[in-house]
Amino acid sequence: MLLECEKFRYALNRDSFLTGMGWKMLHFAFDDIQQRPEVCRMLLQLSLGLLLIETSNRAARSELSPEEKDVLRTAWRLGRATRPKDIRDLYGFSHRKCSRLLKSLVDKRLLRAIRGGTYVCRYETVGSFPEVLL
Repeated sequence: MLLECEKFRYALNRDSFLTGMGWKMLHFAFDDIQQRPEVCRMLLQLSLGLLLIETSNRAARSELSPEEKDVLRTAWRLGRATRPKDIRDLYGFSHRKCSRLLKSLVDKRLLRAIRGGTYVCRYETVGSFPEVLL
């Protein structure tokens, strides 16, 4: 029979091993699950929500082509709303390709389209500087 300190040590080693393997773990006391399930549910929803946001952001960043990364870097470097003309002048792409790249970054929620009347004419960065560009 295992002593209490051995059980505790085993649990810590198991948790460390699983964390090293990339697992995310949440710990709940049995008493909390039994007597305060609403608190456990709220903490679980909070943790899963953050995990889903992190996963979707990571997926969006990992799907960037080298050209999209260059366009996004340029948008950040300019420090103002970016126009397809800015990208065209800098990289020599066609207007259509510039618009397609900018729209792709809007779809990935890294840029926001700004309408000038009936059509989009400028794009601005969203959120903080994406880690994928570092």
